[in-house]
Amino acid sequence: MMRTSYSSEDDSSYSEESGLDSSAQTQADEPYEDLLARALKSITFDEQQSAINDIHGVSEAQEDPRLVEQKLMDLEEEICKIKSKEAYLQAEAISPGFVQNTDFRLLFLRFNNMYNAKRAAARIVHHFEIKKRLFGEEKLGRDIMLHDLEPEDWKLTQSRWLEHRDRSGRIVLFWTPNTQEQSVESKLRLMFWSEFLMLRDEETRKNGMVLIFYNIGSKRMPDPKLFFAIRDFKRGMPHSFVSFHLCYDNPRVRPILSLVLSTVTNFLKVRCRSHYGSASDCIYSLLTFGIPREALPITDDGKIVPSEEEKYLKRLEQEQQPTPQELIVIIPGRFDVLLGRQKRCQDHVGNFRYRHLVLSYQDDYENASKHEKTALAEKIVQEVHEKGGHFLEIYYDAFIEVSDIVARKKVAHAFRSQRRIQSRRRESLNRASAGPVSPLTVVSGSDSDASMPMFSNQTVGTKRAGSMEFAPSAKRGFDGSF
Repeated sequence: MMRTSYSSEDDSSYSEESGLDSSAQTQADEPYEDLLARALKSITFDEQQSAINDIHGVSEAQEDPRLVEQKLMDLEEEICKIKSKEAYLQAEAISPGFVQNTDFRLLFLRFNNMYNAKRAAARIVHHFEIKKRLFGEEKLGRDIMLHDLEPEDWKLTQSRWLEHRDRSGRIVLFWTPNTQEQSVESKLRLMFWSEFLMLRDEETRKNGMVLIFYNIGSKRMPDPKLFFAIRDFKRGMPHSFVSFHLCYDNPRVRPILSLVLSTVTNFLKVRCRSHYGSASDCIYSLLTFGIPREALPITDDGKIVPSEEEKYLKRLEQEQQPTPQELIVIIPGRFDVLLGRQKRCQDHVGNFRYRHLVLSYQDDYENASKHEKTALAEKIVQEVHEKGGHFLEIYYDAFIEVSDIVARKKVAHAFRSQRRIQSRRRESLNRASAGPVSPLTVVSGSDSDASMPMFSNQTVGTKRAGSMEFAPSAKRGFDGSF
């Protein structure tokens, strides 16, 4: 767990023995339930409802463009007021466009949905101090890539990003006690890289993420030293965790839980829920908060299964493959299009939306000239991008975004695949034209990397003697409303 708001009170002195100031130490002695109850009493009814919606995964952030524009101007003014910002100025000298990028700054303004320009400015300045300390001055003006990590950083056993999202489409971080010796700096470097990797997703930048701390069946206790190192690290990170779940079966964890809650703001306290019991108890409890069973890397007897991210990093290390310069995508978003014939690609929700979009433009494509077909393919690529989606191809156990040129070729291929499917459909109808009424089933094929056809193995129309009837035209758009 980490503190996710910055204020002058965050820098108050604390005892070296416990790492807490006197007021926090007093709160740490309170039971978890009392801390939560006191936090709920200190906020308004609307704030309580917002916290409940965040915890249960039924909320979605809304932004006012005019407010965002004003806050961005306020942020620039607040940054100028900060006198001590050596690392920030060094980054700005290396790459002004990177430091002043609107999307980058919005990451910090959206923190806890507060749009507090003063706190965002302090967080940005601290962010570059942390980045310089972990990766050096030469990397201040660009994104951190996988090849910037040290071999030691790849010991990914303490945290992982789950392959499935919650019911609101939010990414879930699954945290367990570490089982390998690893320096604090190494852990922080890996966290820095992986968290910015997740923030590449527009939905995550707007709606935040979910944290699950899982300490069931483990003899290891959470490391307090690492916790306090992470607390400072989080002060310079832009992401927003909006829901926290703590699963444990050891009563000795409860004092540590109270210690963690005593150091965070009320915004986080009211968004924390504890789950005490066996693995199956916690699995069913998390279901009520929008965490699907298939997302949890836990067997029915409580054992933790390896993650795709861990397997990916280990394969790169073992096979000594060069790491790509592009940003790796471990968890595709719901608007991403996965290029491949694997079941994982075919069943991805973004591919269903993509197939729906292609089908809606099929008639236009058939009647278009060569130049118009290229423009139509480009239009579909742009519609996917406008929704925050990307065209991704498999790279080992992860994905890499392809260029727009490759994406256009894949779209054109999808159109041609649909043409062949419709041709087979007509031939099937013509052969059966003299027979009785029977359901028409579209032939399932694998001609396209994005898994056309749209209605594989589904009845989409009926056939009568001397006539052909098909499903009505699909509504255009990449919003998934089909």
